[in-house]
Amino acid sequence: MRESELLADLGEIAGAADSVGEALQAMEALLSDQLGSAILILRGPAEDLTSQRQGFSVAGFLESRDFPFRGVYSERIESGGRPAGTLLACFGTWGAPSQLLRAATVQAAKQIGALLRRSGETSSAWQFVQSGLSGVL
Repeated sequence: MRESELLADLGEIAGAADSVGEALQAMEALLSDQLGSAILILRGPAEDLTSQRQGFSVAGFLESRDFPFRGVYSERIESGGRPAGTLLACFGTWGAPSQLLRAATVQAAKQIGALLRRSGETSSAWQFVQSGLSGVL
């Protein structure tokens, strides 16, 4: 899949989702299918990103040998021009270009922000969203 198609698909996922959790799960599935493995963690604006998602550790991910390339990217989420949190994206791949991983992270964060505006959901409602895919890595 080309970068433009992947980014468009992330937009379509967010546009069709009824909640941030639903969008997150579908985005993780798409990114994992296309890139190798993806774990997306959404945090509210006042929270510490060092907290662990149940069953997943960023440090453990970085030390794993499941994929030759492992990267962690973060991007601020804005809703209505205001900070609404941070997206932390952990990728394990067989060699996807880092610019693609960065672009996917930026696009996912942008789409989550748009979903927050559209749905009226607040970051306090998803301070620590899990999609149930913590066993991927």
